[in-house]
Amino acid sequence: MSSHHIIRDNQEPAIWFVGDDFNDEIIHQLLGWSPIVIASESVAELLDTRGIKLDYILTNEISREKEQQWEHQFPITLEAGADDFQIMNVLLERLQQNALYLVGAKLNQLEDYLSRLDSQLSITIYSNKYKIIPLKKGFKQWFPAGTKIQFHGSIDALKFIEKKDDAFCFSKEGTISHTHFHPSNGLVFIQIVND
Repeated sequence: MSSHHIIRDNQEPAIWFVGDDFNDEIIHQLLGWSPIVIASESVAELLDTRGIKLDYILTNEISREKEQQWEHQFPITLEAGADDFQIMNVLLERLQQNALYLVGAKLNQLEDYLSRLDSQLSITIYSNKYKIIPLKKGFKQWFPAGTKIQFHGSIDALKFIEKKDDAFCFSKEGTISHTHFHPSNGLVFIQIVND
């Protein structure tokens, strides 16, 4: 899955793999348009064994040994620093990226990730079991009929959805928008439930 045979214009969000909680379907879906692929060092080898071309690896130090370890991924850049979040914010600014797919994060880590990344970024979080869209000032999103979602945080009711078990289910496809929620009460996000 090489991402270097296409000239990029940064239209696609960069992808940051932070953990191993993802599946091949997610990978193929996100890599389809040859985005910039960034990996935390802890998950880089797993991605490499799956044949994924990496553009950047976030590491705590750069050594000749690490450079040699990743020669087969050339061209690749090792970005070093004490904190992955600090490295990511600088890297995304340098790459002029305003959107990010965060892949493999655990649900209990979300608040930490979202609070430490640039607040101007548009972020979507993917894992093996969910897709999460953090809400800032409101949202407008198209969902197919039958999509199940859960809201986390304070949010008013929406049209075209009905409560089923612990999730809401869209009774018909279409675009919904909503502006009445209260992000000051903490993190507010939509979790799209994968059956």
